[in-house]
Amino acid sequence: MLMRRRHAILTALLTIAVLLYALLVSSGCIFGGEGDRDLSEFFDAAEEPAAAEEIESQAEPDESGLGPVDVAPPPEEDLLDLSKAPLTALEAVQKFFALVAAERFEDAYRLASLEARELTTAEEFAERYRDIWEEATIRGVRWEVVPPPGENVAGIEVVLSYDTVFFGEIEERVFAPTRRQPGWVVDWSPDLIFAGLGERGYLVHRFVDVPERGEIFDRNGEPLATQGEIIVIGISHELISDEDAVIDLFVERLELDDQAVRDLMFQNMPSYFFIPIVRLPYDVDPALVESFEQLADLGVLVRRETQRTYPQSELAAHVVGFMAEINEEELETLAIEGYQSGDMVGRDGVEAIFEQELAGKRGGRLTIISPDGQVVREIAAQALLPSRDVYLTLDTRIQRVAEAALGEETGAVVVMDPRTNELLALASYPRFDPNAFIRGLTQEEFALYFEDERQPFVNRTAERLYPPGSIFKVVTLAAGLEVGGFDEQARLDCPAVWRGLGDETPLKNWQEEDRGLLSLTQALAESCNTVFYQVGQELHRRDENALTQFSAGFGFGEETGAIGVHEEAGVNPGPEWKRINRNDFWYTGDTVNMSIGQGFLLTTPLQITNAYAALATDGLLRTPLAVHSLRTPEGEIVEQFSATPIGVLPISAATHAYLRNATRQVVLNGTGWTAFRDTPLAAAGKSGTAEDRDEQNHVLFVAYANVSNPRLVATVVLDNGESGAKEAGPIVRNVLERSLLSGWVP
Repeated sequence: MLMRRRHAILTALLTIAVLLYALLVSSGCIFGGEGDRDLSEFFDAAEEPAAAEEIESQAEPDESGLGPVDVAPPPEEDLLDLSKAPLTALEAVQKFFALVAAERFEDAYRLASLEARELTTAEEFAERYRDIWEEATIRGVRWEVVPPPGENVAGIEVVLSYDTVFFGEIEERVFAPTRRQPGWVVDWSPDLIFAGLGERGYLVHRFVDVPERGEIFDRNGEPLATQGEIIVIGISHELISDEDAVIDLFVERLELDDQAVRDLMFQNMPSYFFIPIVRLPYDVDPALVESFEQLADLGVLVRRETQRTYPQSELAAHVVGFMAEINEEELETLAIEGYQSGDMVGRDGVEAIFEQELAGKRGGRLTIISPDGQVVREIAAQALLPSRDVYLTLDTRIQRVAEAALGEETGAVVVMDPRTNELLALASYPRFDPNAFIRGLTQEEFALYFEDERQPFVNRTAERLYPPGSIFKVVTLAAGLEVGGFDEQARLDCPAVWRGLGDETPLKNWQEEDRGLLSLTQALAESCNTVFYQVGQELHRRDENALTQFSAGFGFGEETGAIGVHEEAGVNPGPEWKRINRNDFWYTGDTVNMSIGQGFLLTTPLQITNAYAALATDGLLRTPLAVHSLRTPEGEIVEQFSATPIGVLPISAATHAYLRNATRQVVLNGTGWTAFRDTPLAAAGKSGTAEDRDEQNHVLFVAYANVSNPRLVATVVLDNGESGAKEAGPIVRNVLERSLLSGWVP
């Protein structure tokens, strides 16, 4: 009987022990321990049981028996304050991800478990995060904790929302294990960045898809920049038996420099590598290529590559632009968009202005890859956006005429349709060959382009500033008629020398004889400086700002807003300008000088053309267009550009008609008569000769035709010359006649 009682007691005690052990084991999943570790020693002593009525007032417990958990994070300043240790597993997770979101990776490392720290150093930890941020183009991250069954659990699920430049928003759900050692920490692994990244050697990698670059065409579909096939001739040392014979082939057949060929051939490369020696021009003779294709047994190899090609060579080079390898500064900005070192980007002209449209938008995949390069998970994907072709308003036929007429004279030609403000030609000399930057500049080309004082890369049509000279007299005449007190019947003396500013400041006309009394129309036709000095003096007496205001009204001193062209604003001087830029007063002499287009006044040929286009038509200043539309490779127009109003000439209808007649008289009876004698065109315009501050003479001529229905305006500016009428005028006539009489302009 006694034995039975003892056995019963022992059995009961054993049962109690088993139950207690089971309770302790089950507590591991609550306290955040791993396996069957007992972490209860780290907890504060249990509080006294709550009163029955207090228990009844609490919310009903959930299925876990732990009750609801408030996952609202503490204030950000508390989360980022490392002097305050996490009191719960939940707070440890919140602090960790708050620090990661703030990109305080070294501080986040301090909340990692001892086991995690044994596997990675603080420097490696931070570097891993920064590398992934760069690879995935992450610029910010938001996080949100999924409510756990209790504050102190073995792990907590977190939803991460990565804001990336390349892939948009990426949502990721990760599970953050927790430990108590003795404070609460996060048992970190790379899986807390992207799920599946925790395997040894796994990396985040971005694969980039690059759209084929768009092409550039003229208004009639003539290609100006394409993705063309070029021929690359090179060698493989593994196949060469006679190196000197191969060198002689390149020197004799392609007229290459012997030493340059040797420098290329004898680079420190494996013998089986293909070493390019020369890239041939786009339009190379096929027979030459065929002759090299027959030399494979000598070690000479021919390859075909697709790259940017400019089939028209130098034609319209300043408008089209060129491409060059991306530089370090650009790469800092564009790397997150998928650009890499060695990529080519638009460097000037339309190639640069429409870089985004021509390049399209790169697509790709964000992946996790194994050490052998296999993709084990695709995190996100971004489809590429195809490039667009750019159609210019230029007409290559008119462009060739303009460039041929300009010849090798340093200067510019602008040709515009005043009805639409479309630019049909923009010629600037000296020019460059954009193909040279694709194949690589030779030493001669480098010297030609970068050491020439005439600056071949400057587009003189819109980036070079010139005093407009007598071309500006239409503005002075307009101001004189509108606010200067002059009328259409006014007649002023045209002496060879004018002393209106005092005997000590004699100002000369370009003609040495006294021309007597002239009407204002005659004064413009004969370009009498001394008449316009008088008009300028009277304008200054009435309002020293008047001429400046009219100059601005004709579009001088401000960018035209041209689409597809880089441009300079120029200088429209006046009292306020001189006070700011010269710390001086605006004198009567300043207005008098400006009245003939001299002094501080600086314009571009494009501004001159735009002003005369408004004068030739309805008086409305509009934006010039060098680009007509953006299109898909199939030819569908996705965006079309049109000229937008930017101002109205500050003149009445009567003054407008007067100025149009006066510019017609320039060609019929004035300085333009010689240049346009016997022309079949009914043209109107103005000549000009101006001296800049370096005492260099520039010559100009602008004309439009036909006067009853103007279809073209052409402006020519030569950097060096003596007479706008004699030197620039014939070029303008040549361009207008060839373009209009050939029927190229409907």
